[in-house]
Amino acid sequence: MNGRRMKLNGVCLHQEFSVLGAAVSSDIITRQFLSLKEMGVNAVRTAHNPPSAVFMDLADEMGMMVISEFSDVWEIGKTAHDYAEYFREWHQRDIESWIRRDRNRPSVIMWSLGNEVPDTHADYGKGVSILRKMADAVRLLDPRGRRPLTIGSNYMAWENTQRCAQELDAVGYNYSEYLYKGHHGQHPSWVIYGSEICSTVQSRGIYHFPLAQPLLSDDDLQCSSLGNSTTSWGTKSIETCIGDEGRVIFAGAIYLGGPGLPGRTDALSYQKRLLWHAGYSRIQKGRFLSVQIRLDRSGHMPDDPLVSVLGLFHGAGN
Repeated sequence: MNGRRMKLNGVCLHQEFSVLGAAVSSDIITRQFLSLKEMGVNAVRTAHNPPSAVFMDLADEMGMMVISEFSDVWEIGKTAHDYAEYFREWHQRDIESWIRRDRNRPSVIMWSLGNEVPDTHADYGKGVSILRKMADAVRLLDPRGRRPLTIGSNYMAWENTQRCAQELDAVGYNYSEYLYKGHHGQHPSWVIYGSEICSTVQSRGIYHFPLAQPLLSDDDLQCSSLGNSTTSWGTKSIETCIGDEGRVIFAGAIYLGGPGLPGRTDALSYQKRLLWHAGYSRIQKGRFLSVQIRLDRSGHMPDDPLVSVLGLFHGAGN
């Protein structure tokens, strides 16, 4: 940026504001950005739709880099009545509206065409055809090509999506860090980044003992902050989420929706976020401080150790 190498310390951020739902509030977005910048975040991936104009105005004003994302689905849907029902009829007009509005904004650093879209995996011919049409539409409207085209995909382990990725300027990997080294060797020209990583889980102030017993959630529907609650698809600890590559942690702030706790349909997916938002207040979760202390002002991990001090626990096995 401006001739200086800059690592992406990013988070995925949904348009979700606690009791306000998706109603846009400039005050709350400002507080989100201030909190995230305090943690060391310099980039946001808009999960998983074009953000509001208010969001983009504040990103420009406050200096937050934005990976602006178009959609969570293309032609293959994920839930009933999602955007897949309207994709064929509307995506060209929606892309035009999306790019025309934001193509002159300094905060936009990438255009993301989709998140974990099954189309690139299920059928290469159809998937790459959709991708090319979308890419052509974006490049027509942003002809100088200063913003790389990308997607965030959890299908990068499979050939069809790898072939589709050759149409992109930057390749976003969701939860596939183990593929980086091999794919760098196979595709040395690819720009690879972690478009969605981590997904570590914890509930603020909740500690399930014993530490040696891994348990995603207990009868209280809460996840342990000790580090013994992990997901099958995510990383095992926040410490492993921060490396030399540009990475985008899932997720920056609490939102309704997304995967809840497996097998617990009554559990909201609150545990994977770095910030709680209750109205206009914010509550830092333990992982907020873990990320903050591991990122110095240059965006690299300091050598200083991190010590977390807990209270005294009594009881058998503790």
